[in-house]
Amino acid sequence: MCSQICSLCSGDRVSCSGHWRRFSPRVILAAGVVALSACGSKTELIIGSDGHAGDGGAGQAGVSAGGAASAGFGGIAGGGGVSCTPVGDPALGLAHRYSFDGLGGSVPDSVGGEPGMLVPPTGGTFDGQGTLSLDGSTGYVDLPNHLLQGLGDATFMVWTSWPKGGSGFERIFDFGTGNLGENPPGNSAAGTNYLMATPFTDRAASKYLGTEFSYAEHGHHSMSTPISIKDPMVHQVCVVFHSELEIDLYLDAKRVGSVPIVGGKLADIDDVNDWLGRSQTGLDNRYTGTYSEFRIYKRALDDCTIATARALGPDAL
Repeated sequence: MCSQICSLCSGDRVSCSGHWRRFSPRVILAAGVVALSACGSKTELIIGSDGHAGDGGAGQAGVSAGGAASAGFGGIAGGGGVSCTPVGDPALGLAHRYSFDGLGGSVPDSVGGEPGMLVPPTGGTFDGQGTLSLDGSTGYVDLPNHLLQGLGDATFMVWTSWPKGGSGFERIFDFGTGNLGENPPGNSAAGTNYLMATPFTDRAASKYLGTEFSYAEHGHHSMSTPISIKDPMVHQVCVVFHSELEIDLYLDAKRVGSVPIVGGKLADIDDVNDWLGRSQTGLDNRYTGTYSEFRIYKRALDDCTIATARALGPDAL
């Protein structure tokens, strides 16, 4: 059984297997630490070796040293604990993994070897610790074309913050094309086929975090939620694409909405513009947020694998 349960803030010191270490919620502390769960500004830590949640139960995540053990995870604030076993570890099926160390403005892909680039080079700031802050005016990340090619089911996972908020339909990511085609010198009047995620749809009822999928044969499918990520926290946002069935949207390992896409496939998208922070539609402003990690999986991740990935954080698999 787990030997110790405590609550920590970033910077607190914790004894782990007899060694004192500085705690960061983005990093598993190595031997003996098997669980992390964000709880507002606090983080619960379980120290043990068996990979199971202790008697604290709900709101904790049990993750073994290998990252693929049974888990009970509380999701975002207000969510209940869910006991589950990940279907494979968080690295299974990973096709692309983008980090943001800012060397020469490059955004490397440590898994697929398809690096992106900050455009323009002055359009954002790398903090040297793995985070890119876009300027909200000109900056975006241009990823290679056709990253969707060959994907059936897929998961798009990003760690991002949106502390200042912004205008409607800013894009966390947008893969597709507009009516002016590839990398237009001006701005397209509209996106023609694309998959995107946004922190703010600006719709009257549920106007915040949402996703959209648009393609000629079957029309436009959109989903938005009343959940705002306008705060200083780094959030895990996941768009899980079940080919020809539905798209699920997750925030901090909790599923917050779904939209049916009967017959819809990623192959329907001609993704010549694969962008982080820029919309296919020129009327939408650039993203005013930050990125700590962006991943594309060639499978639809289950709830528990998403929770495990969140517990491990953006810097670990």
